[in-house]
Amino acid sequence: MGQLRLPGFKRNCKVVPLADRLLGRMTPEPTSGCWLWTGSLSVSGYGFIREGRRGSKQVLAHRAAYELFRGAIPPGLFVRHDCDNRACVNPTHLRLGTVEDNARDRTLRGRGWRGGPIAKALRTSPASLLAA
Repeated sequence: MGQLRLPGFKRNCKVVPLADRLLGRMTPEPTSGCWLWTGSLSVSGYGFIREGRRGSKQVLAHRAAYELFRGAIPPGLFVRHDCDNRACVNPTHLRLGTVEDNARDRTLRGRGWRGGPIAKALRTSPASLLAA
């Protein structure tokens, strides 16, 4: 009786290094300089990639790019996008920061709950909406 073979799994399959997979799933965008992630995206627009074989841990693509090109990410720090593009994995567009730095960026760029159009709409009284 032969060995049990699962469909989709090859014997002695080669694992492609994370760096090669990362670089193979991005496309440079000439206008902004962003390296746009062409792999899987989360609902919120961040790219993600598996660390190794099928079934291994998924990591955010921009964090993997930062670690690959710039070094380890100290505990408690976030990798922030200077370009404000969640799908960007260009290491020159990425920087480390704290929760506070990230919140400040969000507010200054008008993207967040407190600084963006949603917050302004929520602060508008229903009476003023009807009057308009």
